[in-house]
Amino acid sequence: MQNNFIRKIFHFFFFIVILFNSEYKGQTTNTLYNVSFDIGLGFTRYVTALPQFGLNKNSFNLTGRIMWKPEHLLSVGFETGYVPLYNLRTDNYNSVFGNTDVDLSMIAVPVFLTFGMEIFDDIIIYGGVGGASLNSTADYFDNRVISASWTNAYELAASYSFYKTKKLDFSGEFKWYNFSKVEDSALILQITIGYNLFSY
Repeated sequence: MQNNFIRKIFHFFFFIVILFNSEYKGQTTNTLYNVSFDIGLGFTRYVTALPQFGLNKNSFNLTGRIMWKPEHLLSVGFETGYVPLYNLRTDNYNSVFGNTDVDLSMIAVPVFLTFGMEIFDDIIIYGGVGGASLNSTADYFDNRVISASWTNAYELAASYSFYKTKKLDFSGEFKWYNFSKVEDSALILQITIGYNLFSY
């Protein structure tokens, strides 16, 4: 329920921003075509309805994005990353097979086709569709079980550039990843460094 509410907020925000932007900003024709690579590092908060006590929903992430930016508002590219979602550590867990230490974790590796739009100077919004590999690890009774599954996923993001040079762009970025299979989300706050690979 909470996840659906957050999803509706982002959809409403995305629609309003595009509607507002279309009224006041036209396409430019005096810029070069650019290909850029962005790398982001930051904090992840896992949004889930899982009731498990002691679940650590906070972690750090790393993402990368390559974008083609032609001489108009829209850009297109691909995004992936390494996004830990949660981990759970329980010492001396009492099971039917005896007592053991249990360590559970899940990591998402998203793969998105991403679209970007510069709505105002230094402010870009992104929307992505694709999927994610959900990689689960369970350690118990001195055994490790690793499993992976694929899910449909999508993202919404907003980026603010606070410092630019000819080749580099330093930004703050807020992202929302949604994973359809588990009906959970990840909220991501990052510092992003963009590098202009080449222009033509």
